[in-house]
Amino acid sequence: MERNLRTHGDMEVPEHLWRHPTAAALERLAARFGFVADPSMQDPEAEWADSGRIDEFLAVYEAGELGEDERFLLMTVVLNSFEFADRALAHWPQWPRTLHLLERDIAIHIHSVLYFAGPGGGERNWRIGPDLWAIAARHAAAFGYVLSFQDESSCLPPDRS
Repeated sequence: MERNLRTHGDMEVPEHLWRHPTAAALERLAARFGFVADPSMQDPEAEWADSGRIDEFLAVYEAGELGEDERFLLMTVVLNSFEFADRALAHWPQWPRTLHLLERDIAIHIHSVLYFAGPGGGERNWRIGPDLWAIAARHAAAFGYVLSFQDESSCLPPDRS
């Protein structure tokens, strides 16, 4: 059986795993966190990224008050916050906690994990890619996909900082 794939950078995400933020989730999180919600924003998850608010984001995520669509969206904000932060992942005590949440809620976040697990678009590699590749590798069989590269070194940025 041939499956449709969507390419993000060099990572192919099988069609049955595609997921995108809903308009309602965008509205609710914008209101909750004071984000600007402009329909013309191409990538609000990246634009809303703020490493100074990671603790706040994780506390809201873990409080259990969000619906699945909101958790999906908030986790992409968290991942982008780490990706665009100005310090190495090793200096973030919240990173292992985030990885645990991704594993725990993998059915919600498999699209995001696969998106960041592969090399980033263009010349950019995701700093968070190697850790997410490891999660993607552990769940490949359960979600019916094949990683498009052999190991996490394919997505390792030069300094992984």
